[in-house]
Amino acid sequence: MSFLNTIPLPTAAFIAPTGTGVYPACILKNESPSQTLFVGLSACTPNTGIPLPPNAKIELSPASGTVFTCSNWSAGTAAATASASAATVGTTSWTVASGGMPNIPVGTYFVIGTGTGAEVLKVATSASTTTITTGTGALFDHAASEVLYSVVTTPGVLKVQGGTGLPPVAAAAFPVAAGI
Repeated sequence: MSFLNTIPLPTAAFIAPTGTGVYPACILKNESPSQTLFVGLSACTPNTGIPLPPNAKIELSPASGTVFTCSNWSAGTAAATASASAATVGTTSWTVASGGMPNIPVGTYFVIGTGTGAEVLKVATSASTTTITTGTGALFDHAASEVLYSVVTTPGVLKVQGGTGLPPVAAAAFPVAAGI
């Protein structure tokens, strides 16, 4: 059992063990008193993940693959505008309009996109006043000239209990003996 402090970026909460006959299972419990957390795949966001309300838990059995989590977040104040070029999944280098960099310093999070394509990225470096790089690639495609916003986030604590169990047994068909 472990505890994970959530951030706005998707973070691996449980990595399923593999192997012949392994049946991975995990229980995730939101230990936060008032923050909803989100659970899902690698592109987990408040718009794409399963909401896990305060003090709620979810059991995943079998839990194949990796389970991710993120804290709740929303877009805050507009901080910059992306360049006139569209960005694709995996993009880590972003060009912003002149003057945008003071609003998004190294180490801070920003939101780009809308609806289910909205995501949070973290500034890793700034090569100039108009170019930033992120520590992880974009999870979604983004249109040209999208606005980058500051992040309003409510981090939480996720309790993770994982392991392996026995696979479910299918009901066997037994002949019924007369008189039993």
